[in-house]
Amino acid sequence: MKESMAKHPLPRSGNRLRPVIRGRGRTLFRGLACAVAAFVLSGAKLLGAPVPMAACLIGAFHPGFSSLCAALGAAGGYLAFTGGTSCAELVILSLLLLAAVVVFQGTELPQKIWFFPLMSAALWGLLRGIGLRSAEELPQWLLQMGLCACSSAVFRRAVIRDRRAMLVGGAAILWGLASLPLPVNLGLLLGSALCVSLGTPQLALALGLALDLTGLEPCCAVMAFCLPVILLQKLRKREMPLYALGFLLLSSLIILLFSAAPAANCLCLGAGTALGMIVHKLPQLHQAAAEAVPPERGTRLHAAAKVLRLLRQQLPQEAECPCESEAESVYDGAAERVCRCCERFRRCWGDRIHETCNALNSAARGIITAGTAKAEDFPPEFREQCCHLEGFVTAVNQELEGMLFRRQYRMRLRECALVVAQELSCLEDYLLSSSTSGELYRAGMDAYLPEIGLCSFGKNGAAVNGDRSRRFSSGGRYHILLCDGMGTGEAASRMSGETIELLEQLLKSGMSPENGLKLLNGAELLRGDDRFTTVDLLSIDLQTGQAELLKWGSAPSYYRSGETVKKIGTASPPPGVGVGGEHVPERYTLSLSGGELLVLRSDGACGEEIEEALGSYTGRSSVALAAYLVSGLSGEDDMTALTVSLRLHISS
Repeated sequence: MKESMAKHPLPRSGNRLRPVIRGRGRTLFRGLACAVAAFVLSGAKLLGAPVPMAACLIGAFHPGFSSLCAALGAAGGYLAFTGGTSCAELVILSLLLLAAVVVFQGTELPQKIWFFPLMSAALWGLLRGIGLRSAEELPQWLLQMGLCACSSAVFRRAVIRDRRAMLVGGAAILWGLASLPLPVNLGLLLGSALCVSLGTPQLALALGLALDLTGLEPCCAVMAFCLPVILLQKLRKREMPLYALGFLLLSSLIILLFSAAPAANCLCLGAGTALGMIVHKLPQLHQAAAEAVPPERGTRLHAAAKVLRLLRQQLPQEAECPCESEAESVYDGAAERVCRCCERFRRCWGDRIHETCNALNSAARGIITAGTAKAEDFPPEFREQCCHLEGFVTAVNQELEGMLFRRQYRMRLRECALVVAQELSCLEDYLLSSSTSGELYRAGMDAYLPEIGLCSFGKNGAAVNGDRSRRFSSGGRYHILLCDGMGTGEAASRMSGETIELLEQLLKSGMSPENGLKLLNGAELLRGDDRFTTVDLLSIDLQTGQAELLKWGSAPSYYRSGETVKKIGTASPPPGVGVGGEHVPERYTLSLSGGELLVLRSDGACGEEIEEALGSYTGRSSVALAAYLVSGLSGEDDMTALTVSLRLHISS
């Protein structure tokens, strides 16, 4: 018993708890970041009055720890930096938006782009409008309502990693930092650091505008950031230290000329420039560490790819037509067997060789086309002068049969060589991509969530279905597979299942979808059992909503955008029929980010009414739509309908 326990030790509890602790740590860090961001945003002021940007940050999250931390940070910041009636109004706005996040959970309203911006502006307009004392305060009230709506919309997009929204959100945080009552202008310090480390004119303009709103002289920060960045843009690409020095000198000169506190602001610029240089070096260090791939993954994989390339170069790169001289070899063989022993051999193949060759050539086209020779195929003069016509025709047919067998063998051998060359090329690409990338994919927050509806029935209600589907994530993309095995029953189910298993493993290993389908095509072709499987492969980027659809031999799909329904795909042979040329998958690029809908189906779920049914469907359930599309069909074959759409995902 002790020996068995030694061979199979019990798992340590620490190993089981580690993922839980890591997940809670990420949640705690995210909540702390939300609280700090809301606290900083609460200090922002416009025309001397506090603005409700921190409260608007609460609506960017689902109900949970992050939204609660954002509400606490906003309320704490308003209590610390704002007093009087404005403080009470802002704290109440924060609590009301937190309550709205909780109350409307599970409904479709939070998914609407306009809902939280409109609600934030309406609540602030109601709270602030009660305390209006004169018409002079009306423009400021309207301005703050517009700022509420814009802030809420920007923060919601920034949470799902929209780059422009993140830029504006960062500028808003810089606005809040610069407004804090601190001896050091943190906004100017961090703004200069970002301009030095990133150096884009758009960023410099956004940060400069945010700082000018806090109370620097008009356009002072915009000039101090934008002019050096624009003038020294080319220098930044070549000499980063000289760019940083030039940025510091030019921005300091502008601050000295236009700023109210030049000495303190110049010190902030110097510290920010130094910090920007440090931040600029960090990505280079990370990249150098990522490129330092171990030999097993880098050098050896690259060497293996080189070996595969050398092997592939020894194989044919394209198919060749059979040589036309093969037809001449048929006559040569027949003449050697029959004419060599004839007493007229010297006359036919010596003195009158031109007439003999012309007669045979005139009959060659018909004989090759028909695949067999008859006496009537030869000219009358040849038939009258040939002493052994029947034996010659028999010999021609025997030679012709041998030629066709040899031609078929060579073509099959060459086709196999092309398959091997193509698969070696796919493996070479895969090894090269694996050897040159230190990290295949860096996980980020998905902006969209897939909504899938699937309805599938076997032939005449049978339990065994030859249509198979699978959904999984790999390499930062979401993959959907639908395969239809030829025929019905156990054999079709087994074929489609094997195809899906192979494609899933190839995609999860990091191979591109197109190369994965080419490897599948080669495997099917070499198997040579004349049993095929059609493939629909949809690959979606959940951060952008863009998708790529590869179809090979499958039934046409349907793409609905608004009220327009478009048919996608044409009739084509499935994988395993041939290699090269037209034997490649159809490729379509689609967008699913705007509420579009894609329907994949097997050939059993075909019908003229399906396009009309899809266009007239007004429900919201993906599963109900898939069932609706296959309802009323004959059921004489396995039938499957799979619907795909995306909905906006806001992280909690």
